[in-house]
This record gives sequence, C-alpha cells and structure tokens, in this order.
Amino acid sequence: MSTLQSLPDELLLATFNFLDQNTLRNLCLVSRDVSRVSTDVMYRCITINNGEQHFGSPVKNLAMTVMERPDLADKLRGLSLTMDCRGSSTVDKPHQRDHSGALDFIQDRLGGVSAWKDLIDDGHEGAWAAILVAHVSKLEAISMSRGTNCRPSCLDQFQKMVKALFDAGKVSDIGSNVSFFPKLRRLKIDHAELHWYWFGMAELNEVFVERWGQLPFYKANCKGPPCPHITSLAYNWHHGGVMSLHLTETQSFSVFLTFCRHLTKLRLNTLLSFTIDRPYGIYDLYWERAIHVLSPLASTLEDLDFTVVYKLIPPHTTTRTRRSWPLASLKDFHRLRRLAAPQEAFMGLHLTPSRLENILPKNIETLKFYQPKTTILPLVAGVHHSKEQFPKLEDIYLHVDPHRGDHQHTLTTSSEYSHIQNLGLSFRLSIVSNEEYYPGYIEDL
Repeated sequence: MSTLQSLPDELLLATFNFLDQNTLRNLCLVSRDVSRVSTDVMYRCITINNGEQHFGSPVKNLAMTVMERPDLADKLRGLSLTMDCRGSSTVDKPHQRDHSGALDFIQDRLGGVSAWKDLIDDGHEGAWAAILVAHVSKLEAISMSRGTNCRPSCLDQFQKMVKALFDAGKVSDIGSNVSFFPKLRRLKIDHAELHWYWFGMAELNEVFVERWGQLPFYKANCKGPPCPHITSLAYNWHHGGVMSLHLTETQSFSVFLTFCRHLTKLRLNTLLSFTIDRPYGIYDLYWERAIHVLSPLASTLEDLDFTVVYKLIPPHTTTRTRRSWPLASLKDFHRLRRLAAPQEAFMGLHLTPSRLENILPKNIETLKFYQPKTTILPLVAGVHHSKEQFPKLEDIYLHVDPHRGDHQHTLTTSSEYSHIQNLGLSFRLSIVSNEEYYPGYIEDL
C-alpha cells in the first residue's frame, strides 16, 4: 500500500479507471489517500437492486448522499435502479435520520410538502427514488426496472412524484423549457408499468421501452420537443394479462402499423429491434407490411432485428391452415449490414438460394435465424455456392432455443450439417443460444 500511496495522483486516477467498483471501494476502506483521489471515479456508475435492507434502504441512502454532496451528484453518469420491496430496513428507522433536506427540496420544487411528508418520513421507496432521480440531472445513462416484489403503491408514488417534478419544470433551476436530463444518451425502461416523461432530451440516441405508451412520440408522455437524435430503439410489444395494454386483433395490427410509421420519423440508422408477442394464430402480413411501412428508412437502416413470437392455438379454437410467410424484399435497404429474424417468419419453408438473392441486399454482413430447423441447412449451403451474390457476408448464426431439447442436437448431428462443415465456407457458421433471453421462440402450431 505504501508503494501505491507514493504514486502521483494523476497516475493513481488513471489506474483506478481500470478497477471495478467493489475493488476500488475496498481500497478506499484501507487508505485515505485512495479515498481522496478516487472520488472522481467512484460515483461514475451506480447499480441498485433494492432487496433486503439490512443496512437501510440503498435508494434512500444514495438519495441522502447526493443531496448532502451535490459534487458527487454532478459526477454520476450512469444509474441502474431496480425497485424491489423485499424485506424491510432493520437499521434505518424513520426517526433515526433527519429528513429536513428532503422536505426542503420538495418545498422548493413543488411549493408544498403536505402530500409527500408522510412518504418521506416513512422511508417510502418510491418517493426516495424520485428524489434520487431528480438530483442526478447530469446522467448519461439510466436503466429503470421494477422488481418482482415491488408493491404497486411504491411504483405509483414514484411516478406521481416524478410527474409532479416534471410538470413543475424547476428541477434544472433554469426554466420550464429546459431538459430534465440534458446529457442523457441511453435510456432503458425494463418494465411495462414504469412510465417516463420525455422532456426535450436533445442528446438521447438509445432507447429501450416495454410498451407503446412509453415511446418518446406518445402524446401523453411528451413534455417538450421530440428527441431528434434517436438512432437505436428496442421495443418489446407484449399482450397479456400482466400488461396494461389490451387490444383486439384488429386494433393490435393497426397500432403495429402506426408504430412503424412513427419509427420513420425517428431517423433510425443503427438499430431497430422489436418483438411482437401474439397470443394465438398466424398473421402472415406482419413482416410484409412492416417492411413496406419502414421503407423510408431504406437509405439509413443498418441493423434490423425482427422477432415474431407466437403461442399455441388453444384446443377450443379453429386451427388455421398453415401457410408460408410472404417474402418482403429488403433489396432497397442498401445500408443494411445485419439482419435477425425467425426462420419461418422471414424465410418461409421453401425458400431457395436464388430467391434469397432477390430479397437480401448485396452488402449484408451478418445473418441470424431464430429457431432454425434442419430445413435451413440446404439454404446455408446454397448461400455458400452463390457467395458472389453476397461478397461481404461474414457470419450466419443459427440461434436455437435452449429450452427445446432436440433443436441443437438435430442441427449438429444432421448429415447435411456435416457436409456443410466440409465445404470450406467463406463465412462463419455458428449455432448459438441464450439461456437468459430467447426472443425468437415460436411454438409449433
């Protein structure tokens, strides 16, 4: 440690940038010099998973810290917050800490504390999370999610207070037309019941949301000018009892097309990723109509990830005739480099290499097929034999479902697969899986 302490502050700071937060925190506990120098990097990115609270509420503790140390709040660039109400605080009781700073903050921002005083004094997680978010306006990345044990009241109070702060327009202390997070670049809302209020975030360019009402162009959420520089948008569109979106089949299709039209206004050029989760049946027009509506992006889009998730048709319904999917051409998407889609959703069951050449742009570099079957293997071989049509193709990924036991086994043991491996492919062929999240799962009908 004495050798470490003898180094100049500039060299120590450069070294600390390569350490993880836990290691750096442990060093701070044994050395005041390390603690003094590492302040600039200790609070760059903070992750809070609000579970058991043996040492007090981490959300409340961090909120109190940034209120007492605004210099640390200004240094914070990334915040990942999961609100989960498991357990209770066994250390930080309401009467053990002075909440006057939080109450003064509410008084200054909202002009009164009567509606929030009890929540603050009782250590309500939602209220403290809102105070925390309001104090770190220089964030560049935010990830907000709700834990499985988060009480609805916690989430409700968080959103009410955040909305009040947004509507008050005083968070920045400059004026009502100033962005809430002027430097925010990446935003992830990882639960359908979490709301976000868009407020002229001019530098925002990466967005992940769970449902339609959270999108930046949704009127109920827009509190300022639109976000003009969004280039990366991931959108999971789920329908079901646990989500707060209930539409008929006709309405769902109409909303989907409207969603695609809004995408064209966002000037996407890096990534488009969205999932459609349909409870029953086959809807052949999704892929074809989506590509048609997205045609204004043909000159800019580089990465397209299109996933259609279907579930089993229930026994009491009429089984529909299974048909091949219509083939929507991507030839006009000249900048498209990477494409991911379920085999059946895009390729159909009888697509030949010659027909593939009429669909994919010449500059394609990476193809990923979700839930591939052995019928994909002759197509892969055909792509190899017509490689002059795709001179930049480097990778083909066959993304299998790890929870369906025979798919990977069937692909890797197929004689066709062995034959392909002996061809000396001009591209890499990989069979991959993702245990944590498999977006391309389509159950057999």
